[in-house]
Amino acid sequence: MKHKVILHERAEAELFDLYRHLADIDKAGPVVAWNYASGIRQFIAELAEFPKRGTVREDNVRGLRIIGYRPA
Repeated sequence: MKHKVILHERAEAELFDLYRHLADIDKAGPVVAWNYASGIRQFIAELAEFPKRGTVREDNVRGLRIIGYRPA
């Protein structure tokens, strides 16, 4: 069963901030920044089909899972 994935507006803003930061770095630039931010969005979108991905960390928040994207 496919789930619906909704990004909080703060998460959207943080992704945009990450893009801007990476785009300003000499070694990265706009293309690398776009590819990295797009990759994160795709990874998040895949949670619709694989919602149980990640490590359960319910110490403080019920249902919380921690997922590593990839090394920067």
